[in-house]
Amino acid sequence: MFRKETLQQISILIAVTLIIGLMSAFVLPKNIKADEIETTPEVTTEQETTEPKPVDPDEYELVAHRGFSGNAPENSMPAFRRAVEAGFKHIELDIRRCKEKSDGTADWVISHDETLKRLCGVDKKVSDMYLDEIKKYPYKTGKNLSQYGTVKVVSLQEIISYMKSCKDQGIDVDWRIELKKLEEEEKTHIEEEVVEPLVEAGLEDNITFISFYYSNLYNAIRNHTNIKICYLAEILEDKYLDYAIALRDKWHANIETVIFRGTTNTTDETEMQAAMDEGFKLGVYAIDSRVMMGSYYSMGVRSFTTNAVAPSSMSVSLMKHQYSKSDFTYKLSKTSYTFTNTRKKPTFTITYEGEELLEGLCYETSYANNKYPGTGTATATFLRNISGEKDKTFTISMPKVKNFAVDKNYATSLRYKWTTNTDVTGYKVYQYNYKTKKYKCVKTIKNTTTTKDGVIKKFKFKKLSTATKYRFRVKTYLTYNKKTYKSSPCTGKTTYTKPATEPVIKMKRSKKKKTISVSFQRLKRVTGYNVKIATDKKFTKGVKVKSSRTKKGFVVIRKLNKKKTYYAKVRGYLKVGSKIYYGAYSKVVYKKGKKAKKKKDKE
Repeated sequence: MFRKETLQQISILIAVTLIIGLMSAFVLPKNIKADEIETTPEVTTEQETTEPKPVDPDEYELVAHRGFSGNAPENSMPAFRRAVEAGFKHIELDIRRCKEKSDGTADWVISHDETLKRLCGVDKKVSDMYLDEIKKYPYKTGKNLSQYGTVKVVSLQEIISYMKSCKDQGIDVDWRIELKKLEEEEKTHIEEEVVEPLVEAGLEDNITFISFYYSNLYNAIRNHTNIKICYLAEILEDKYLDYAIALRDKWHANIETVIFRGTTNTTDETEMQAAMDEGFKLGVYAIDSRVMMGSYYSMGVRSFTTNAVAPSSMSVSLMKHQYSKSDFTYKLSKTSYTFTNTRKKPTFTITYEGEELLEGLCYETSYANNKYPGTGTATATFLRNISGEKDKTFTISMPKVKNFAVDKNYATSLRYKWTTNTDVTGYKVYQYNYKTKKYKCVKTIKNTTTTKDGVIKKFKFKKLSTATKYRFRVKTYLTYNKKTYKSSPCTGKTTYTKPATEPVIKMKRSKKKKTISVSFQRLKRVTGYNVKIATDKKFTKGVKVKSSRTKKGFVVIRKLNKKKTYYAKVRGYLKVGSKIYYGAYSKVVYKKGKKAKKKKDKE
């Protein structure tokens, strides 16, 4: 017999132990993704752990993503029915909590998105609406939507009824229910509003809860540890694996599978092996390529969430099938580049049965001759379940001169301008010969060390004929490794030099008539002449302009004041179409008036 004091001590010890156990059981992590949690949960090694189940090395599973969403609108009743009809043994769906009622409870609906905008065209949050309000909005988009009439958001009770009818018919389906993000006060409702209705319907063995959120999974199984769960992670890393281990070892969760995103090459094989060493099955989402499934299968993945690959179209032999490079279609993201002194790296698009392969998983890309002008090569080196290499070529061309234009015309020279490019060695200027009808390089201009990219460069072509038609164009060039690369030419620009400047030969004044005749040396290749006459040297007063196309080389200006002194100057002009090229004015000459002469004689 124990002494009375001893019995009292034992009773106190048991009570304290129970209190500590209950307190620790309800200390939960925040309801956020594991990668947002600052510290990983402590794994209690002293507690009893669940031994991993033996796995058939060839066995795999296909999970219908949001129902058979490649065949019917996602997360809809048609999608779930099509998944069952297609023979899926695992069907995934997403659930969200509706607006809370006055009694503190809320309905749940099948919805991946936080709002109804994408599927129903209504920019309202699920959490801000009651179930009857959500039911007012039918789907506006979805795969083969027109085949299914009016499709509306499914409630949790509706999907539970369908799950139960499947079970009653002997259809064995594992329904994978993803618990989306919840507010802190909402997560405590998971058990009473989601888990218990499923258990009451006798579906405890037909459901698997999945989530990115550790606390969601905890709240789902804390009093139902026999219910299966899967841990979701966008990237399989140590911290995510620690959470999966904690759920299994600390909280005795029935967790077999860790699922990560399989459509981005972000998960390291070392991490995958670490998860398999812990006894977890690996899963990926959402894969619609049978080739990619085979790639992951060769790495040990055995669970594949898919939108479109039906169980009847996949098998172990296809998972293990070795493909050849000739089985695929290839396309480069870009096949022509302009030289910019950087390496060009076009990406591959490699497809099989319309599905694109993932770089890093199915193949690696390397490049050759991908910097300087010429032909570059992109090589896809295949991995895992694909053998061989595939080359695709692309071109790198020299950059053409930009913004080439005529800047200014002179009598015996022309000035052109263009935008500089510091990636090239310089520019080659070509002049068109109207007799031979060919271009000839007449000048090579090097970029200087002070040249800035994008600066307008101006270059003057000298020793040209007056009033003559010219056409120039420019190429960029690059000298590298004793080889010169040239661009294709820019569009040539045609213009004319101005007429020459010639002095007025003679200015004659009529004694009786109020006229002055201005004679001048005729110019070559001009259309005509402008003669300007005024009563001051600056040509601001009494200005008269006379145009002449006469071949005699003189003009007569009438109705002048015979008492005033007049000043005159002349210039030639060339008219081409609607454009006129004016030469510079000649030196100014003058003739004194009659009154001015008398005044001078008296003096």
